[in-house]
Amino acid sequence: MTTSPSTPRVWAVMTRDVITLAPTTTIAAAADALHRHHLARLPVVNEHMEVVGQVRHSDLLGCHHRTVAQVMTRPALTMEEEAPIAEAVEVLLHQRVRSVPVICNGRLVGRISRTGLVSFLARHEWVCPQCGSAARGVQPPAGCPACHGAADQFRWEDAVPGM
Repeated sequence: MTTSPSTPRVWAVMTRDVITLAPTTTIAAAADALHRHHLARLPVVNEHMEVVGQVRHSDLLGCHHRTVAQVMTRPALTMEEEAPIAEAVEVLLHQRVRSVPVICNGRLVGRISRTGLVSFLARHEWVCPQCGSAARGVQPPAGCPACHGAADQFRWEDAVPGM
């Protein structure tokens, strides 16, 4: 996937406040956290904030284990914070998940979600520097429909509210 210098990255969209579990978390506490925060899955991190797995609702159903470490799914699906948001869209759609933990240097730094991406895309647009024509989407348009400018010239900018 090619990106221009102005291609938005995961770090610009992600939420930095992430609810996590430790491998030693009890099954009851994990179920409570999923329920209380209305989430379908939570990342499991070690003492260095490295994502070591994830716990989903389905991991807890009919579970007779005592800790998250015994039931978590390994490895957890993660994304690098420098990845283009187009890559995040692909992962979220193809893996059929609502959110993915974001890492930097192997450590958890945030979470990117479908909701966060939609909100971000609603507030930003690609703008042709030659004529000012604007378009919305994860990738810049193939070219400017107004002045026929090249796709690699589009800039990522804040959108005009209500437009």
